[in-house]
Amino acid sequence: MYFWASNPNFMSHIFHIPVLGLGYSIDTPLKGAQYGMSSVLSIVDDELIERMRKYHTECIDQKFVAISKHENDSRSKRITAYLNLLDQIIDAQFEFIKRQPFEKGNEICRYFDELLHDDSALKHGYELIGIITIRVMSIQMLQLAYFSVRKRVAEALVQVAVKFGNVTDYATLKISRDDLAALVGTSSETISRMLADFKSEKLIEKSGNAINILSIEKLKNIKH
Repeated sequence: MYFWASNPNFMSHIFHIPVLGLGYSIDTPLKGAQYGMSSVLSIVDDELIERMRKYHTECIDQKFVAISKHENDSRSKRITAYLNLLDQIIDAQFEFIKRQPFEKGNEICRYFDELLHDDSALKHGYELIGIITIRVMSIQMLQLAYFSVRKRVAEALVQVAVKFGNVTDYATLKISRDDLAALVGTSSETISRMLADFKSEKLIEKSGNAINILSIEKLKNIKH
């Protein structure tokens, strides 16, 4: 058997995965290592290992190169190649989870909501972040309510740009007039008028359904 140790920096988990039969434990790490769970992997049967390496290699659209049982030290080569493949897949799984936004239904939220014990300090931190986020959003919406419509439209465009990860002064947003109106709390006609004003001031450009922000910084600095 091979013990697959998860990242030691992860919080500990208060549950156990039973050791199963050969066929069940041949790829156990792929089911939980990305969540920081350690598990046991069976490496007894190198023929089964080679078949599983072929299966998982093809699942990630990579070319499978077989290791013949007639090769010198074939068992060791097969096991090493399989363990390296699992390591590659788990790293990719972990990176995928790390890059997900904290939105309900995503794997990263499922990890915190369902897999961590209620007494986990990490889970308490996650819940605190959620509370703080809600309060910050409430303050932002309250501020928007007191801004002029022009300022509110500008702030809404900036918030959408930031939400989608924009880090430059230029951004292209694909948002409908109706969605923007709902976000600002005004009519679609008012949004059209504000966008036309911004366009004439060289703050934005319109390209079909897309809004090209020419300067996020200038939109932020709109006073009224």
